[in-house]
Amino acid sequence: MLSALLGGLLVLAGQTIDRWQKRKIDIENNLREIYAYCRKIEALMKNHYRELAMAKVHVEYWRYCYRVVNDGENKKYYDEHLKSQIYGREIERKIGEAKADFIGHVRKFQVIKKIKEEIEQLLLTISDLTHPKAHSYDLSLPHDVVRFEKVEKDEKELGEAYYENLNSFSVINDYLQKQIKSSH
Repeated sequence: MLSALLGGLLVLAGQTIDRWQKRKIDIENNLREIYAYCRKIEALMKNHYRELAMAKVHVEYWRYCYRVVNDGENKKYYDEHLKSQIYGREIERKIGEAKADFIGHVRKFQVIKKIKEEIEQLLLTISDLTHPKAHSYDLSLPHDVVRFEKVEKDEKELGEAYYENLNSFSVINDYLQKQIKSSH
């Protein structure tokens, strides 16, 4: 009878250890999935910011063309201006959705594993991110200067300003990665 009881306890202990190990592996896999998705969103945001910089600069470029270039194409320039505005708003909407998705996934991570207070502050920073407008073009500038010099320069500068918004994403993602490594 004692051997049966001892055997039962050993089986129960083995099953408990096995379940605990499986649960630990499942948790780690969930954390890895969340982390990978957050990195994906960071990359997506970089692309969105590149497109937003382009759209916002084009809004100003087409507005400039509409007001300055008199070649009978003014309606076309105005239509392009409006298309760029619409596209810029669409990209800003996508950015908003990506930010919310990122914050939601970090919150999922937080449910499984505690995060530092600094990360909370970075999440607030992400939710409050803004997107400055592009420079408008002085109507006295020659069209060729605006088209071949200013637009490219302004798009690059605006893109770099937007890319600074990615710092918070990167810091959080680095932190999540360290948390996964420390759970081994």
